[in-house]
Amino acid sequence: MIRYRKDNEIYNGRYIKVDGMVIVNPTEAMLEQLGFTREEYEPEIPVQTEPDTGEVINQLKELLADKIDGLSDEDAAAKPALYPSWMSKVGKEVKAGERLWFGGRLYKVVQTHTVERQHQPSVYTAALYAEIGDTDPTKGTLQNPIAFLIGMSLKKGLYYRQDGVLYKCVENLDNCTWNLKDIPRYAQVYDPATGGAETPAEPGSSKDNPIMFQVGVSLKEGKYYKQAGVVYKCLKFVPNCMYDLKLLVAQKFVEKA
Repeated sequence: MIRYRKDNEIYNGRYIKVDGMVIVNPTEAMLEQLGFTREEYEPEIPVQTEPDTGEVINQLKELLADKIDGLSDEDAAAKPALYPSWMSKVGKEVKAGERLWFGGRLYKVVQTHTVERQHQPSVYTAALYAEIGDTDPTKGTLQNPIAFLIGMSLKKGLYYRQDGVLYKCVENLDNCTWNLKDIPRYAQVYDPATGGAETPAEPGSSKDNPIMFQVGVSLKEGKYYKQAGVVYKCLKFVPNCMYDLKLLVAQKFVEKA
């Protein structure tokens, strides 16, 4: 290779300084006029004195592969970094039962498939990957509720938070695809007064919780019904009501609440 030298100064290939003035991209003639001489040299090839960290980690993983395969899921979840990364498997086939590291967490392959970059482990790919455990023992407690995401499985007794509301799971539900407010059978708003799940009000028990009226519904005395934005209280039992509620006000079957 060629370079230009003047005493201990070597032209950097971009500019030179002459009496405080910067000359960008000087020609060979200019360099020679300024006292630089052309010389051939062999660039030094840096010698790597230490192996790359990534290389060490990969070789350690290969060395430990047989040992970590025998770990229980609980023990494996505490050491997720020992397992192959999900990214290293993109474009390759993974077998059901394999455990992979992704985003600081450990996942188990649910079914044998070829890993695709756009299908990362998450609650949305639960058919492909299942997260193994959670090393945080306080996760899901009243003090540390789980941030609920659509597709997440609910576990009885654990607490979840969605849209700023705290819920307690009262029945297990796999891969929940509903908002928690819509499934009181499985998740109920936490009631700090009782220390448990809030008992949902019976439909129709108050004007704030009326039954949505549809033609053919039987009206029960004392219950509240809502039609066309208006809430009515039933005064007399009406079986299989076929009329708009506003028409029953004059007959004293219902009254506006």
